[in-house]
Amino acid sequence: MYEFTREPAPNHLMRHQAWETQRAAIERCRAIMAPRPRRTTAAATTLTGRAGTEGPAAATRASNMPPDSPVFALGTALNLLGLQVPRSYASPGDRPVIVFDAPRALRRVPGTRPVTWSPLATPHAVIDVDGVRCTSPAATFAHMARFCSLEHLVAIGDAMACRDATMHRAGVDVLRGFVDAAGRFVGRPNAVRALRLVRERVDSPAETRLRLLATRFGLPCPEPDVIIAVEPTKIRIDMGWPRYRIGLDYQGAHHRAQYEDDLYRANAILTHRWTVFQVTAGMIGTKEGAAWLFAQVAQALAHAGADVGPVRDVPMSVWQISNERGGRPTGR
Repeated sequence: MYEFTREPAPNHLMRHQAWETQRAAIERCRAIMAPRPRRTTAAATTLTGRAGTEGPAAATRASNMPPDSPVFALGTALNLLGLQVPRSYASPGDRPVIVFDAPRALRRVPGTRPVTWSPLATPHAVIDVDGVRCTSPAATFAHMARFCSLEHLVAIGDAMACRDATMHRAGVDVLRGFVDAAGRFVGRPNAVRALRLVRERVDSPAETRLRLLATRFGLPCPEPDVIIAVEPTKIRIDMGWPRYRIGLDYQGAHHRAQYEDDLYRANAILTHRWTVFQVTAGMIGTKEGAAWLFAQVAQALAHAGADVGPVRDVPMSVWQISNERGGRPTGR
């Protein structure tokens, strides 16, 4: 359910990167789980089971693993899900992390860093990824709330709920449902705040950053994955304000062929009377550059009839826009 069944084509860059990340994590975790030669009484275990989402016991039954098989968590779980670990991840060392639901259950596994986390006992907290147990997408999101920045937590949530069906891990309702069911835990306030800003159908962390940055400068939050037209071909942009026909498209590294395709696409967008601003990392890499871009966007929105004032000289923090009122501006 969560593992790639085959290697994606190399031209599917994000899928292929996710596959490489996941395969490396699976092999590393399997090496840790392998029986030690000195333990001659240990029986060989088949580790080919499929994912279950009903908690530790069900995951163990589904994969025929012994009940004491480790449950990998935090950055290790992200990698097992095919996701990258954010730069702000606060974890000492690079050893894989295993998790237990209470201090009394904690045990040492060579080559790992053990932690305790009480929501591990929550239903749907543990899954099986190609024979390796780890925290579920929703549990991983909640657990990471203590260990990374709020912006990066939003990016993790966006990645879990992405548009790509192969890489989609959990919708926003699933993430929110787990946080609600888990009760009190360290990091819960951050998880609740992040969920106000998480959106579904986002394609990349760069798009997450662009959307949040637009909101931080005072623009209404753009809607992700806007479909401009479906005939004769589907035209979609990264984000925008459909009511006003204003959009934003993030441009990453491109091959020449894709650049030409984008020119055809840009011309097609014009025929539908949309204004779509093209954005690169360099354009929003400084406060001044971002302010200049969003001032242009604000002007276009105002010309289209939106009630938008001047952009902020100093952008709000992600914490500020995650407030109850600030975290739900709409692009509709």
